[in-house]
Amino acid sequence: MTSASGYAAGAERPEASARATTGLKTATVDGHRVVVDADGVPLYFYTEDKPGEAKSVCLGGCATLWPAATSAQEPTLQGITAKVGSIPAANGGRQITLNGLPIYYYAKDTTAGEANGQGVAGVWYLIAPDGSMVTAGAPSGSGTPSPSATS
Repeated sequence: MTSASGYAAGAERPEASARATTGLKTATVDGHRVVVDADGVPLYFYTEDKPGEAKSVCLGGCATLWPAATSAQEPTLQGITAKVGSIPAANGGRQITLNGLPIYYYAKDTTAGEANGQGVAGVWYLIAPDGSMVTAGAPSGSGTPSPSATS
């Protein structure tokens, strides 16, 4: 039986980390139009997650390196055409989803425009504004974001 958190009732929540944002917008990072947070930091999909699942599969050490993108309320959107939703986050908050998939930060992206997580282990990918995965041409991580036309 699962609780409202999406994790087993009575069980401890798995170790997880999260990072909150108030909004999502688009920026050009290393030549790709991608989804970024309100500060211009890129967000990623994890191919091990399945659309429509009630929880993320990135827990423990995975969640330390790939913190869940969370929001206390529905994030503001600028230029995003993907369907935005949320699922229970392992830390007790709400993890943002795009087209039914949870989204994440990469801990090694320390400033706006870095995309060091693109293509990591062949399972982490930047997100296009329509909610598709950007799998071609893994960025070098050295780009500077360009503001969205709708910013």
